[in-house]
Amino acid sequence: MKQIRKQLDEIDRQFLELLAQRKDLVLQLAKLKKESNLPLKQKRREKEVFEKISQLSQELNLNPKFTKKLFKLIIKNSLKQQKSPE
Repeated sequence: MKQIRKQLDEIDRQFLELLAQRKDLVLQLAKLKKESNLPLKQKRREKEVFEKISQLSQELNLNPKFTKKLFKLIIKNSLKQQKSPE
């Protein structure tokens, strides 16, 4: 049990590191959008992301409803970060 928990802790750390990397990319993207006078929210791109997430969820045997909710939160936070970068 201890070994499994240690592995879970490592996965959690990696997950958070990936979220931090994603945040950095989101901020870079916000700058590019601003320079190009593009809207922050791009519905077509959002739709593409959700379609990919749905497909990957099925391939990885994950609950698609859960992953959609998770990515809705991630995207909502990404938009917030683009509007007011920290």
